[in-house]
Amino acid sequence: MKSGREKSAGKRGGIWVLAGIILLGLILRVLYLVENAGNPDFAHPAIDQSYHDYWARGLVTGYWVVPSGEEDPQVFRHPFYRPPGYPYFLSLIYRIRMDYIAPRIANMAIGLGSVLLAFILGRRWWGRAAGLVLAALMAFYWAFIYFEGEMVGEPATVLLGLWLILVLARLTEKASFLRCLAGGLILGFSALFRPNILLFLPFAVLWLFWILRRRSQGGIWWKTAPGLVLGTVVMLVPPAVRNLAVSGEFVPLTTNLGLSLAVANNAVTDGTVHIIPGIEDLGTPFDWPRIVRRLERISGRELTHREASSYLANQAFDYIREYPLGFLSLLGKKTLFFWGPREIGNLKEIHFARKYSPVLSSIPLNFPLVMALALAGLSLLFVENRKAAPADAAARRRWEATVLLIVFIGSYFLSMLPFAAAARYRVPIIPFLLCLGAYGVAAVGGKFARREWGGGLLWTGAAAVLFALFSIDFAGYQPKLDRWHYDLALAYTDRKEWDQAVREYEEVIRLQPRAIRAWNNLGNIHTLREDYPRAAECYRQVILLRPDIAHSYNNLGSVLFRMDRLDEALKYFQAALRLRPDLAESLNNVGAIHFRRGEYEEAVKSYREALKYKPLNDSIHFNLGKARSRQGMAEEAIAHYTQALRINPDHREAREDLDRLLREQGIN
Repeated sequence: MKSGREKSAGKRGGIWVLAGIILLGLILRVLYLVENAGNPDFAHPAIDQSYHDYWARGLVTGYWVVPSGEEDPQVFRHPFYRPPGYPYFLSLIYRIRMDYIAPRIANMAIGLGSVLLAFILGRRWWGRAAGLVLAALMAFYWAFIYFEGEMVGEPATVLLGLWLILVLARLTEKASFLRCLAGGLILGFSALFRPNILLFLPFAVLWLFWILRRRSQGGIWWKTAPGLVLGTVVMLVPPAVRNLAVSGEFVPLTTNLGLSLAVANNAVTDGTVHIIPGIEDLGTPFDWPRIVRRLERISGRELTHREASSYLANQAFDYIREYPLGFLSLLGKKTLFFWGPREIGNLKEIHFARKYSPVLSSIPLNFPLVMALALAGLSLLFVENRKAAPADAAARRRWEATVLLIVFIGSYFLSMLPFAAAARYRVPIIPFLLCLGAYGVAAVGGKFARREWGGGLLWTGAAAVLFALFSIDFAGYQPKLDRWHYDLALAYTDRKEWDQAVREYEEVIRLQPRAIRAWNNLGNIHTLREDYPRAAECYRQVILLRPDIAHSYNNLGSVLFRMDRLDEALKYFQAALRLRPDLAESLNNVGAIHFRRGEYEEAVKSYREALKYKPLNDSIHFNLGKARSRQGMAEEAIAHYTQALRINPDHREAREDLDRLLREQGIN
């Protein structure tokens, strides 16, 4: 038996080991931050990250500046489309320092906080050795470091998940309403970052009932379990009230449920690709307003954002009812994707992000190894529980805490199953797989330390077999190298580094000749560089590949307009409008052709039609002002120039024309 002095020395030694783990984790994160800062997309976020950046800056400044080429989703006027947790957290960071370094530093701090929480959790339930192993696994797992370098909520979700389990596991010692309330508050707060975690609530309530029944305390379940529900609901009230206040619609949290179901449950998707048959523009969250308008055209009536979400959800349910075998096949694929060895791309092709990162690629700990360690550790815990005496309260509580981990992992997996698979979606369960694995590593290490060679080698061999099994890609997923180059091209485009962007788009087309977005964006770059013949070639290629996209005809018409080929341009604008009668850009361009020809009244008709669909477009108001000015209608021209400047105060031509017109009218 160890003396008090030995225990104290061991405790101090454990603290120093933990400090060393955290320090090494910090060094890895700093190295990756330096590396990441050199990537072209570091200060040019895209997709969800761009949406979070737009949202947070709007909350801080009150100016909702939309990224170039995107439509304003007017977050402040509609129910939350995406979970508000991370954008609001990001806005707090921006109030301190508004740049792209600060969010990464904040995420790093959260990640290291998760390392500390994991140590506390592991030490409390499985011993100090397991706690230290768990801290090391958390500090060095490459995916945590990667997502801490992105402007997303995964690091916060990991921290909140660990805190939630740490609080709920205390219920195995003493169940109380206040502890349940605290757990519910954390669960509800976690839902602000990842709403699907709410499925854990009923399972947590059942788990509490199970542990109380085991000790013949089932009667107090009615007094304690409501705390879990109440705490969760309390955290969901503010977003529901806010959504009701700004839109008049009762939306408990977000409106993206319908879209998320529809992209993952249809006859086209493979479980990873975000596609809804018949609907374009699924690239970024900024596309949601366009999707709502498209659904309005399909349904023949105006839709609120909640109604649009319900429309898409019903579309997914229709598919499930009509094609049950296809749905079951998709569920099978998504199960293999979720537990498989490949990192499924979503915001980026994460496989190549790791492969081409000197820091991340040097870390050997990967998901198959996590699964192997977790299952080996769970098996050891099960064996230990079977051997424990019925009166061993400590062993009973450890097993109950273990079951809580399993319940969390299982319920979280079920909550993700209806949706598209992606590497980022399984991140919240990895800490708890590592919990099980850390116990196994510590237990097997103890066997070797006690010279129990047979048992140690047996469990090590079992883990090796499991690692080999989970390394097999049963789903057959292949990371998309063309997608990796496409994302790089987007970042270089945002940085206006045209040569690099062109090279990346050309590489995309070499890998995937039918990549219409690459062809289209390459045409956009040639247009910006005033290489109109090459731009026209690119847009013609898009039309050849996909003749049903209205914007492609509009783009080609715009290039031909710049080349003074007005008759050809008009034909393409009219073709775009046959596909999309509400395409304001084409209506505006038709007006520009009439204006160029001196047909001012026809131009005005087209401009006014365009304004029906985009009343806050400064370019259309400017063009209307020019047309009315040419017709001698100064008062109306002044009104449209003024409106253009209200929308875009930096519109130089509108300001010059307005000043000139005011001077001519003798107005100071």
